[in-house]
Amino acid sequence: MTEFNKLMIGTGDREIQLYELSTLEPYCQINALDTVPLTLDYSYTGADTCYAEQQLSEIREACYEGKTKKVQLSWTPQLRASRDQTVFTIYKGVKTFDLCQKHSLLVTGGMDRLVRMWNPHFSGKPTSILKGHSAPIVYLRIASEDGQIFSVSRDNTVKIWDIEDQYCLFTADPGASGIHGDMSACSYSSAMKSFYIAADCLAVLSLKIRPRLHSRRTVSHDETLMCCGYSEEFRQVVSCTEGSVKVWDFDTGRQVFEFGGTSDLSATTCLNFDPKGRRLITGGRDGCLKIWNFNNGQCLKTLKKEGESHEVCDCIFLQVHRNLTHPRTFIMSRGRSLRGKMIWQNR
Repeated sequence: MTEFNKLMIGTGDREIQLYELSTLEPYCQINALDTVPLTLDYSYTGADTCYAEQQLSEIREACYEGKTKKVQLSWTPQLRASRDQTVFTIYKGVKTFDLCQKHSLLVTGGMDRLVRMWNPHFSGKPTSILKGHSAPIVYLRIASEDGQIFSVSRDNTVKIWDIEDQYCLFTADPGASGIHGDMSACSYSSAMKSFYIAADCLAVLSLKIRPRLHSRRTVSHDETLMCCGYSEEFRQVVSCTEGSVKVWDFDTGRQVFEFGGTSDLSATTCLNFDPKGRRLITGGRDGCLKIWNFNNGQCLKTLKKEGESHEVCDCIFLQVHRNLTHPRTFIMSRGRSLRGKMIWQNR
């Protein structure tokens, strides 16, 4: 009950208990109900007024200024015309569902352990299927304000899904979350950013939502990223695209410089560092290998075999120690063609 900052619970002792939402301290309770409340809901009509609705019987218990009043309801539900109904056919049926008007989204869950996302206006096929639960799903809730879906399975595992990206953000293990016994009810408070689960005891999962990474994401290249590498010597990251080679500071994320000194830079497909970390070798789609001075980004040498050239898909520096004083350095490259490798001596 967000407007009152209260949590409302129905018990097997035919009681409705109210707690402070933030501290879970008892606030008040309504005793001696005629039946056991199975589902609770409320309607906000002003200060100090709320209604609890019971599905089991047609009795509405109203609590107003500390007084209890019983109202016998008599109404007959009206059936919709067949043409005004949308039927969703789901394997093994549905045990729980939720509908969100803001995202125009219907989610269903059941015995097959899958969370299905539907367009509520089209019942043909689900727009997406979320997999990850290992037990039947018994509770679903769409948190429209946060753009998330909460799902709880029979083994008391809680999962949080991102609606837009459709992947699992977090999984709460029942043992680590302190959820014991059979779950009887769940509720999510968007105001408190907390998920409440009633089992043998009341468990509260307080969510600490991290800021979305893409809100601070920096677009480093205009083209598709082909390959990247890391220099332990300088603590820098090298990224290569169709037409550029850029160097970034690992700690700050800022661009240090961009390689230049050549007008024929084609799409870079692979890269590697020499054993000392001061030379960078890149392979290109044109079949050429380029050796760069990693300190200033200047192209020192271009290696290309005679005849037909194929795209270079891998390259590496090799040191051959024929004697301890003068090791020889070679460059080995592998082309897209399966005919063989090229080995160059680095002088």
